[in-house]
Amino acid sequence: MKKILLLLIIIIGILILIVGCTEKHFNQVMNEGKTAVERGDYETAKEKFNLATFEKRDNKEAKALLDQASNLIEGKQLENEGYFKEAKNMYDNINNINSQYNKIKIEGKHLSLNMSKELQKEDESREFLKELKRCAIDVKNLIDDLESNNFNDHINKDLENIVDNIEYYNNTK
Repeated sequence: MKKILLLLIIIIGILILIVGCTEKHFNQVMNEGKTAVERGDYETAKEKFNLATFEKRDNKEAKALLDQASNLIEGKQLENEGYFKEAKNMYDNINNINSQYNKIKIEGKHLSLNMSKELQKEDESREFLKELKRCAIDVKNLIDDLESNNFNDHINKDLENIVDNIEYYNNTK
């Protein structure tokens, strides 16, 4: 009976050591992940949060931080490839993931704002190109009119307006 009790105490002691080591390791990798976030190293942060979720599969904070870091990394990849709308969506998704540690959320908001500005520039560029195309068509029509009706003064005035519009656009950028 004493042997069974001694064996049981040893097993319980080993389990306590294992659980204690696991808790200590979990806290260590979570802290390492947060430190990586602080220095902007989201790849390392993702690895650390992934380890933390492996240590404690049911830990919501570790899972949330892993998801946030993953979205931020994927967003940056999309941004680098020129997919600004998709990148903005990834950054916006970060805000929908609840965590107590807000550093990744703050970075996601900042990057989302940058993507909004890039998308606005793209829209402005598209509008400028449409206007430029309309101007080119007008020039072609004016040249056609010149050839058929000899409207030199009218064409020169319209060409000056086109040049003025292009200069105005360039000065507003």
